[in-house]
Amino acid sequence: MNPPELRVTKRRRTDDQVQDSTITTPAAFIQPLHPAGAVLPFPLKNRDGSDWTMPGQKHRADHCEVVCAHDGGWFVACFRGIVRVSSEGLVWPIAGDPDNDSGDDGVGRAATFGDFMHGLALSADGATLFVVDTTNNKIRRVDIASGAVSTLAGNGQEGNEDGAGTAAQFSCPAGCTNLAACWLH
Repeated sequence: MNPPELRVTKRRRTDDQVQDSTITTPAAFIQPLHPAGAVLPFPLKNRDGSDWTMPGQKHRADHCEVVCAHDGGWFVACFRGIVRVSSEGLVWPIAGDPDNDSGDDGVGRAATFGDFMHGLALSADGATLFVVDTTNNKIRRVDIASGAVSTLAGNGQEGNEDGAGTAAQFSCPAGCTNLAACWLH
C-alpha cells in the first residue's frame, strides 16, 4: 500500500500572468506550523543538505512572520533573525544573530533583531523586506541581496513620539502589510 500523499497548489501572480505549481509529498513529511492548520509539506534543509533547525530552539516557534517571495519561496522572521526558504525547502540566513537581540544595524549576522518581530512585508520589486522589530521598537529595512539591515523608523526607546526616521518612538509596534512596502521606500 502506498503512503498517503498531500497535494498543495501554490499560486504565484506576476504583473501579467498567474502561475500555479503543485507539490506532492508523502504525508509523513507534513509538519504543523500553526494551530490554525497551516502545514509545511517538506522538511527544511540547509543548503549543505543537513536538517535545518530554528536558531534558539528553546524559544517558541509560533512567533514567526512569513511573507511569500516573488519566486515562490518564503522569507521567515523568527527569533532574532531572517531566513530565506526556497520553494524546495532549502534554508539560508539573510540577517540576524540568534545570540544577540540589541537591534543594531549591520550586514548579515552583524545586524541584530529582537526576540519578537510582529510584521514582515516584501517590497513590490522583491528586493527589500520591511520588518517590524517589536522587541526593539523599530521598523527595519533589509536589503535581500546583501543582507544589509538599516533602521527606517524608531530609536529603540519605548514611547509614542511622532518624528521622522530615528526621531520616532514606538511602543511594541506590530503589523506590516504589503501595501506598506509599496509606499515606505
